Amino acid sequence: MFTTLFGDRTPGENEDPSEVFGNMWSDYGFRISNENTSLVSIVIYDPDFNQTFTGHTGVLIKQAEDIYLYVEKLAFEQPYQAILVSDTDQLFKLLAGREEYYGSEGEASPYIYVNGDYIGELKTWK
Repeated sequence: MFTTLFGDRTPGENEDPSEVFGNMWSDYGFRISNENTSLVSIVIYDPDFNQTFTGHTGVLIKQAEDIYLYVEKLAFEQPYQAILVSDTDQLFKLLAGREEYYGSEGEASPYIYVNGDYIGELKTWK
């Protein structure tokens, strides 16, 4: 599953790079069946190689009406981190502030997905 969903993918002939990750969810039947848990993924498009790849993923767990717990691993050599946020908008703003997800000036911004559903470009929350 890991390489199928999170590995490098070249967009199909008529496929927009922002659609690749969501299409993988559909093509392979991946789904999250818990309404209080979501998989939040940041997908990056590399125009030099015409490939998308998942740059970051974390788990968002609804704790209460306005309390969400986001659990992520920032890097291989770093520990897991848990953050409380009041909504997805606050989480997306936090993620948008991380410069390591962005390429060169003029390149597409990272795409954000929740449970395989395309939400938008991460830069819109900056």
